[in-house]
Amino acid sequence: MHLPKTSRSASGSFVASPENVHFEQQYENESVYLLLRPHEITNVPWVISVFVLFLIPLIGSGVIISFFPAFFSSVSPFYAFVLFLFWNLIVLTYAFYRYIIWFFSVYLITNSRLVDIDFMGLFHKDYSETDVANVQDVTSKVSGPVQVMFNYGLVYVQTASEMTEIEFEDVPQPDVVTKIIGDLVREQGGLLQSKSQSGNIK
Repeated sequence: MHLPKTSRSASGSFVASPENVHFEQQYENESVYLLLRPHEITNVPWVISVFVLFLIPLIGSGVIISFFPAFFSSVSPFYAFVLFLFWNLIVLTYAFYRYIIWFFSVYLITNSRLVDIDFMGLFHKDYSETDVANVQDVTSKVSGPVQVMFNYGLVYVQTASEMTEIEFEDVPQPDVVTKIIGDLVREQGGLLQSKSQSGNIK
């Protein structure tokens, strides 16, 4: 299997032959060829929201001073400081939560399976998989100016197993991912049509 050259650190969103990556229900001789996460750009909305939340105390205090100049003179500096720390702790907890959800929600392509692990919260996880031999069709789709600019999108896999479809959402280089899955299926003697966003058979 020919894989693109990438950093082998497991912290990225597109990692070929990642180092020290293991998952539940991994077979004894199963190797992870590709580790995928949603593209880093998909984190921008919540990063911006965290930044805005950090600014709220500063903006809020400015507004209060403008309309009620004597307000803070009646409030203990200690309590104001504790409230400020408490707010920042909440915001940091939210940021950490969003990062953890992104980091642990992964798509794995191994030498024998496609695995989709979705963390819906800290205490809920969806796990789905299919054998490579069951893959019948794989399609990549990139839509919208942002996805085109940053080259990420959807990889849709149809299978002959009970799990009839698997979707890799917002993954980087979906055309490359589609080709890797197609090559893997063909190496194992399967028949497959792999399609790009334009619908042309590769």
